[in-house]
Amino acid sequence: MGIPTLTAVQQERDRRCFRRFKKRVWWMPQPLLEGIHSAAVGDRLTRAVEDFKQGRSTFLCILEPFRHGKSDDISRAFPAFALGALREYQPDIIMASYSAELSETFSRKVKQIVASPAYSTLYPDITIDPLRNAINQWAISKSAGEISAVGVRGSITGKGGHIIIGDDFFKSREEAESERFRDKTWEGLCNDILTRRAPVSIVIICATPWHEDDQFGRIRKKMAEDPDFPQFEFMRFPAESEDYPTGYLFPERFEPQWYRSQRATLGRYASAGLLDCDPQAREGNIFKTENVEIIDVLPTGLRFRRGWDVASTEKQRAKDDPDYTVGVKATCTFDAQGALHVWVADAKFLQAEAPERNRVILQTQAEDGPGVEIRIESVAGYKDTYTTIKNLLRGKAIVRKVGAVIDKVSKLSFLEAPFESGHVHLLRGPWNDKFLAHFRAFPKGVHDDACDGLYAAIDDFSKHISLGFDRQAIGF
Repeated sequence: MGIPTLTAVQQERDRRCFRRFKKRVWWMPQPLLEGIHSAAVGDRLTRAVEDFKQGRSTFLCILEPFRHGKSDDISRAFPAFALGALREYQPDIIMASYSAELSETFSRKVKQIVASPAYSTLYPDITIDPLRNAINQWAISKSAGEISAVGVRGSITGKGGHIIIGDDFFKSREEAESERFRDKTWEGLCNDILTRRAPVSIVIICATPWHEDDQFGRIRKKMAEDPDFPQFEFMRFPAESEDYPTGYLFPERFEPQWYRSQRATLGRYASAGLLDCDPQAREGNIFKTENVEIIDVLPTGLRFRRGWDVASTEKQRAKDDPDYTVGVKATCTFDAQGALHVWVADAKFLQAEAPERNRVILQTQAEDGPGVEIRIESVAGYKDTYTTIKNLLRGKAIVRKVGAVIDKVSKLSFLEAPFESGHVHLLRGPWNDKFLAHFRAFPKGVHDDACDGLYAAIDDFSKHISLGFDRQAIGF
């Protein structure tokens, strides 16, 4: 079917109303679905444009659960809408995200919308300048304004913004849990992004909240402390509420079971931010070890890895209770609801110097057999251990290294949900009590070596836990 011809009245309505505009230029093959949140956001964006024309700035924070279309509204459709609705102002637009690559992905989609036949029915005089047509910086023909796609922690020196959009400043929960990343993100937002705004501007920060001290938490704190700080309006849309007709935010797209399974998969701590859009301070006793299931027989067909967290009492002999070297034999599966299950078949504990430690690792590999991949955490002063073991086992077993991460709490956060849901299963053995003791005391216990050993065995599963990605056993 071709693009229908619009009457002058229809054209003007679609130009002035963001929701009508998005429906007109909708770019996906499946029908456009509108929920409570997208209707409210759409109306607010229309008003932001009208306020701009009247010389009034907008500062807006939009908090939505993941996969509910916030980027479709804010980072794809709205820049294209603003380029047309505010064409006489020749606006500069800055699009920022946790990486320049993600911002450029949004920028590419905005360009495709602007170049589409549907857009041309609304704005036939708007075309992309062929001489200013890079993905990260482009412009409309005969316009002084430019569209820039940047990373929030990068540099945007020399660029201005009538419209500034910040979409997802953290790549993962691991980044959001890191105070260092939160500090860098906040500095980038305040020192680089917000300083670029024009005297009259539209500033929109949209994201799924990850942490109580993320950009939303800090904006609220700064607003309370300093009345001269931009006073942002907050639009928060939790996944579930008694105020919704069905109890759920987006039943047009997701069945109630989807929300329930996501909550079960994420656990209470992550669900507070990612679903309820109200992140809470982390409690103590992160891992609910009382819910762990001790079993006598493992399911058939599981393929295990042995993850080693290495230590050496020679390097730590000043300590009264040196760290353990721990080798955890484990794997993961996903059930029909997408929830992660962790299976632990064995854990070796020893406090030994390097020669004895390496001997035990080799002996354990012989017991496990060649089908059990070895994974060694390669950090700090133990990077040579990976190389040594790899050389000693060449031709006998696959040996892979697990690299350093930001901090232990963030790297292990993906295990909270299975511990909470009773989806951690241990084969009964004399090592059970010590293994659970390390998790019970985490993160303030004297020893957390079993935690590191389990992470080394199954770290790649963490990448498939959040944000509703397809779940599948990795490499199995």
